[in-house]
Amino acid sequence: MTHSARFEVATDILAREGLGPKEVLDFGTGDGKIFGYYLRVNSECKYTGYDTAKSMLEQADDVVRENVELISDLNEIKERRYSYISCLETLEHIPDEKLLETLLLFRTLLKPNGTLVISVPIESGISALLKQIIRKVSGQSERVATPWTIFLSTIYLTSRIKRDQRDPGHTGFDYIKTRKLIEKSGLKIEKTIYSPFRALKGFINSQIFWICK
Repeated sequence: MTHSARFEVATDILAREGLGPKEVLDFGTGDGKIFGYYLRVNSECKYTGYDTAKSMLEQADDVVRENVELISDLNEIKERRYSYISCLETLEHIPDEKLLETLLLFRTLLKPNGTLVISVPIESGISALLKQIIRKVSGQSERVATPWTIFLSTIYLTSRIKRDQRDPGHTGFDYIKTRKLIEKSGLKIEKTIYSPFRALKGFINSQIFWICK
């Protein structure tokens, strides 16, 4: 799934939440291009983009407006509260031992009746095999993507793969385990969306979205 297609899904959810002033956080915002989509449907919101990579935020000059703030210091957002939080294709890059902590932070940052949208890649089953072939052909294969770890991913044994915790990537990421951590954090998953083929669910899809409260 392309960045633009992913942003469209998150933007549609924001639009359904109703137009009007809201405090919106994009966690792991990268170059901030998502705000171009968000501003298209709601220009009244106060937007915050958080990312630890300052080099990525420096590429976001074209989206910086009066109501868009870009932050690289987590402490600057910890005391804030948001009506809408998006975290798209970010959790797979967070060390396993930090995942629950991050989800608990989302629960703290979310206002009562607020909405949290999380998307993560599906890296198991046929989807994982197809993705690894594409990465290999395009020269984007990860260091831990060996024939053995690809085999384990294909037969849904991602839990046996030792991920690089210094620089976690896609190989070995377990979206089912992540869903359980979301539930453990106290967040409630209200809707699950598979993309791009919704009816096929986890069988042969690129991504999964969770809409949480």
